[in-house]
Amino acid sequence: MNSEWKYVPVRRTALFIEESLYRGTQWVVFEPNDEPLWAQIAQANGLPASRYVVRVLPTEELNAFACGGHLVLVTSFAVHELTQSQLRGVLAHELSHHLGLHTVAITIGHWLSAPVVLLARIGFYFENVAQAAAESFGRRSPPNNRKSCRRRKKEPQGLTCG
Repeated sequence: MNSEWKYVPVRRTALFIEESLYRGTQWVVFEPNDEPLWAQIAQANGLPASRYVVRVLPTEELNAFACGGHLVLVTSFAVHELTQSQLRGVLAHELSHHLGLHTVAITIGHWLSAPVVLLARIGFYFENVAQAAAESFGRRSPPNNRKSCRRRKKEPQGLTCG
């Protein structure tokens, strides 16, 4: 058995993973799903309050988001600074995005555009390869093997090479 594998820092690795997960989730404050305000909005729309997950982002911006996967995000600034009726309107607006299937349409649009983006990136890659090859091999070519092209002045074809 190799000597480097005799000691495996299991405890240290577990603590590292735990700390990494803790730090990675600090951007979101977990709030319970059964908030009275959200329950009122869901009930008014005939939905169970637990169908959507409401989370609060700790930021000083006034914003809210309807995300895929039945997720509604609202900023801490909005929660603390808006009145109950204003916050109710913001949350109802975000719920309308889910009920109108806007998040589904955006997700489908992203998936449909993925092949186009992939083909474009492949095209840019081959363009860079072609440029590098032209610059590399073009400099090494002897001048007498290159065709010289010059513009004709009177004829409509434009270029003459030879």
